[in-house]
Amino acid sequence: MAVRIENNLNSFRRACEGILGNAIERMALDVKLVSKVKVPHKAGTLQRSCVKQKLSRTHHQVIYDTDYASYQERGSRKNGTRVVKNYSTPGTSKGFLKQAGVQVSKNALSYMKQAAARAKV
Repeated sequence: MAVRIENNLNSFRRACEGILGNAIERMALDVKLVSKVKVPHKAGTLQRSCVKQKLSRTHHQVIYDTDYASYQERGSRKNGTRVVKNYSTPGTSKGFLKQAGVQVSKNALSYMKQAAARAKV
């Protein structure tokens, strides 16, 4: 009687990476959506400049691509001068991108569960 041992660790690893990648991509999309609600948008240029980039299967980033995006996100210049005292649109504020990331990351486990449920493993 012969026993055959099969090593499926590589396929398991790939499946886990796929699930993780799908969850992270969905989280990045939600960070983009949530942050766009809070971004100051007097003329809409900053809001329209938002893009989600996929750098690798498990690495995504959300970028506001204008010269003044970091100024609006911080609420002041890098050196702390020229503080934004009044945002042009009610309900908008500094830290719009960071707050969105924190809010979405609180639900990371549910994103993972949803991605795992949709996976064809």
